[in-house]
Amino acid sequence: MKAKRRERHESRPGHLRKLARLSAQQALVAAGPGPPASHQASTQYSQPTQPVQPEQTLPAASSLEEPQTQPTPPPPPRVKCQLCKCKVALPDWDAHLHDPVHARNARLAGYRQALEEGSQDKFGVSVAQAELDFGIIDLSTLALWPTRENVFYVRLEEGDVTLTNIRLTSTLGALAAFRDTSFNVRFSTALKLTPRVMYAVKVTFDPRGNRGHYDDRVEFSFEMPSNGTKFAITRAVKATVTVQAHRQQLAPTAPYQPPRRRPRGVRGSIVDGERPPHIERHRTAWKYRLPEFPIPSNLREALGDGTIDSKVQFIREKWLSLGFSPSTYMEYWQLLLSAEEHQAHKDMENYDQTGVQFAGRVGRLYS
Repeated sequence: MKAKRRERHESRPGHLRKLARLSAQQALVAAGPGPPASHQASTQYSQPTQPVQPEQTLPAASSLEEPQTQPTPPPPPRVKCQLCKCKVALPDWDAHLHDPVHARNARLAGYRQALEEGSQDKFGVSVAQAELDFGIIDLSTLALWPTRENVFYVRLEEGDVTLTNIRLTSTLGALAAFRDTSFNVRFSTALKLTPRVMYAVKVTFDPRGNRGHYDDRVEFSFEMPSNGTKFAITRAVKATVTVQAHRQQLAPTAPYQPPRRRPRGVRGSIVDGERPPHIERHRTAWKYRLPEFPIPSNLREALGDGTIDSKVQFIREKWLSLGFSPSTYMEYWQLLLSAEEHQAHKDMENYDQTGVQFAGRVGRLYS
């Protein structure tokens, strides 16, 4: 009896509706989020039940808008390096101090300062003549007069000073034995200077029959016996041996004046001139015209100031840090071409002139 009642119950329409509803709900749960409930009720009798794809939501309107650009920060302040004659950004100042070019300029400045201090008179001792110039000697006169002589004058105003030594700087140092000096100063023993007495120190020049420019420095060493203070005074000596006729031919006609760099500003109006006839006759019929490729502004700013070594180091760290590879091939060569073009513009600025007049005219053309 129970089996027959169960069969009759399962065949009733109410049981079949509930069974179909449960099957549809299980299918929707397995497929994910489905359509609204009204749509489910209208399709609950469909067999088999198809899973409904979830709706795709569009991104918010704010995500489609252009990103807002941040304001460009002002450039850092710059400090001018008096030794390198360039301006350096303040954050890069410490790195500039360790730059090899700056270190070399600092050594040269220290050397010049030492020479200037060494050439000054001290403690009442003076050496007459700031430098000893033997002048220009004609090569043909060395056969009869092979050597030249000239003198320095040493004078002590007051005090107690002893002249301990006189020597040439070319005879000092580890390489002195390999130098061939043409000047000679004789000094035998220490000499106590008498105040207000002039002492002559003879310097001999012997070029040994060779032409050229010769220079050296004479170092006078002194000591104050009262307190043991030691000091030195240096003086330059120089001479030139040449052929007078050759010297006159090679002499400059005017003092050399290096071209003054004129930084280019905003380009004004350009007056077109008349093309030369041969250019008009042989004008090239270009098929394609290449567009302009301006130098990137950040690269132009990086190449504006600083030494060559600092510019190369900055470019390597900022743009070429990944090295040279197939993936960086295009960027690598674009950067080199832009740097070369920037230097070409700088070189051409040396020839810029303002307020000048054309020298002459050849036919219809000015030169």
